[in-house]
Amino acid sequence: MTMIIIFVFLDFLVRMFSSESDIDVINMAKKALLLYAPSYLFTWFIMTVSGFLTGLEKVTSSIMIMLVESTSL
Repeated sequence: MTMIIIFVFLDFLVRMFSSESDIDVINMAKKALLLYAPSYLFTWFIMTVSGFLTGLEKVTSSIMIMLVESTSL
């Protein structure tokens, strides 16, 4: 959902935190948001798998997945 909001309201989100005269900053922020948005999908997937493994009482596997994810970001 967050990724969809970023793609749909990209201009609004960027302009909310910058002034109209900073065209270079606005363009850079748009590119950065578009590059960063897909990371929400990976984070969601990793958290879902980790929660599933915890529910199956495979806590060690869950912890290892979360450790790898936290060091990679």
